[in-house]
Amino acid sequence: MNKQSSFNFNVPSVQEGFDFQKPYVPLILSESERKEVEEMEKIIKLWCKSCEKDKK
Repeated sequence: MNKQSSFNFNVPSVQEGFDFQKPYVPLILSESERKEVEEMEKIIKLWCKSCEKDKK
């Protein structure tokens, strides 16, 4: 038995549409997923702004 065959690591590749500048964000998103990401980014930006205000 080849031990390697039991390890099935799901490694993202260029062919699967991953942007290595942003390793967690697949380039190929459905429209609804894209909107969810945009909403999350807005929330994160607002949250960061409120944190910056708290520091001052």
